[in-house]
Amino acid sequence: MTHKRKGALVAAAAQRLDADDGERIEFFRGRLWIGYPKARAVLAKLERLYDYPEVTRPPNLLVVTETNNGKTSIVERFKELHPDVDDPLSDGVKMPVVLLDTPPSGDEERLYAHILKKLRPTTRVPNGKDAKLIQVERLLQGLQVRVLILDEFNNSLTGQANQRQQMYNALKGLSNGLRRPIVLTGTYQALTALRSDPQLQNRVVAVPT
Repeated sequence: MTHKRKGALVAAAAQRLDADDGERIEFFRGRLWIGYPKARAVLAKLERLYDYPEVTRPPNLLVVTETNNGKTSIVERFKELHPDVDDPLSDGVKMPVVLLDTPPSGDEERLYAHILKKLRPTTRVPNGKDAKLIQVERLLQGLQVRVLILDEFNNSLTGQANQRQQMYNALKGLSNGLRRPIVLTGTYQALTALRSDPQLQNRVVAVPT
């Protein structure tokens, strides 16, 4: 099959013009990256954070938009551009970008447990916030994480106010301890969470998509 505008298609789509219907349908049912201008602009900001030098108070970012408007696709694309690396000269895998969902409630201890189970599902999660924090920091440092991403940060609005505040304090502490940026994504409700903590708001730049 030949198409006059084949050259306007991305390579992955052009390669499937001559495929059978089943293969083409399967391709378009999959997750596709569409690099529209705002998405490319956010990716450029994420790349700058990735290359940012280690500092005591690194810059952080909140990618905010309406629901179902592409924020998760952007950070998933960023993760694809910086995949995990199996380093035979070290103890194991390196994860320059860690992407995970924000826990379904704002809670410091639950945040730590969520990170540990995401990255090391076979490792026993210790009891107590302090023990979990120590293990989280060691794990993220060992994986040589350059950017930690929490998707759907608006989830943190659930739970009690004191628990949410402890979680926000934990995020600030993790960013300082790792000396690396943290990226948050969420709906416009995430701005409410951000503005509830002046220190967190001072450290995080909100970027609409």
